[in-house]
Amino acid sequence: MIPLLSFGLADTVRCLLGPRIVLRNSNVRVTRPRTGDGTVWHTSPPSRLVSAPTVIACLIYLDAADEQTGPLLMVPGSHHRPDRPPAADDPFDDQVTIQVQPGEVVLMDAALWHRGGTNHSERARRLLTLQLSSIFMPEFNFEPSLPSADYQRLLEQARSSEDEPLLELLGHGGLNPISARYWPHRRRTDDSLPRGRHC
Repeated sequence: MIPLLSFGLADTVRCLLGPRIVLRNSNVRVTRPRTGDGTVWHTSPPSRLVSAPTVIACLIYLDAADEQTGPLLMVPGSHHRPDRPPAADDPFDDQVTIQVQPGEVVLMDAALWHRGGTNHSERARRLLTLQLSSIFMPEFNFEPSLPSADYQRLLEQARSSEDEPLLELLGHGGLNPISARYWPHRRRTDDSLPRGRHC
């Protein structure tokens, strides 16, 4: 959550998606050295809305993504395609290669076909991935996970300070993604968490 709070990523995404957004998913990806591992082509679910994008992926690189550790590969314009990419690592004629330095952030329409290249180096490739979406997007299709102690502390801090923008990102403020109505302006007594809204 530190990148969201300290570096204005949420505000940047609000400029792209509109004022009502939620943290859809977050994870850490580690590609270990000397493994030849990479990721297959992937994308977020297609948008239900006419306008695009509805999900922004924020890739925060902790290590270099270069020719040795595996660059970021994308297919320009693929976010307009109605189909999904094949779950493979075969190259496309129109793919582009992007090398990223530690500390750099890539923001992209999550519907863009992309993947991480293979790591043949002596170094690991680590990155944080945050998906921020319009509240009108469906739930993500990953396995649900229990909230961490850090998430619970952050939620309590946001509740006690009545930090509406942060409560909205955590799925406990702003608009309710199920009813599209505003949450009541009172402290919620239940600790139930909307699926997919925690890190």
